[in-house]
Amino acid sequence: MLLDEASVTGTANIVMAATLAEGTTTIFNAACEPYLMQLCKMLNAMGAKIEGVGSNLLHIKGVERLTGTTHRLLADMIEVGSFIGLAAMTASEITIKDAGISNLGLSPMYLKNWGYKWNSGMMTFTFQLKNTMKLKPLWMEVSCISQMRPGQASPPTSSVLCWW
Repeated sequence: MLLDEASVTGTANIVMAATLAEGTTTIFNAACEPYLMQLCKMLNAMGAKIEGVGSNLLHIKGVERLTGTTHRLLADMIEVGSFIGLAAMTASEITIKDAGISNLGLSPMYLKNWGYKWNSGMMTFTFQLKNTMKLKPLWMEVSCISQMRPGQASPPTSSVLCWW
């Protein structure tokens, strides 16, 4: 199945239906936001067989039934990015709890280039801005392939760049 547009809701609906459908479903141009990755991770924990999680190509082999599981939801990545942007614009230190840095895709690389340093635990990280920070030219590719999730980093990054 080829999606004309990488829709999070559309991809999620197809993934859920394909999980219990007979045969194998392949989704081309699937959305790959952290929210969808969470859904696939949870479904796999329930017995689904989903491959390609985090990419825009998903292979789902239908199963007869799913079992129960326990799953912890991630923090909203747009909110996490917004707080990081706020800290950047105010040259402040910020500690963000209950959010994993691994879910930020390539965002930490851009933050490092801007002069941020951080300590990160499993679900907590602290960002601190260097006093000598200077804005550097930035090229940002926003897509599933680049691991810079479209909705995740664009608003806070744009805000920081406009502020400078």
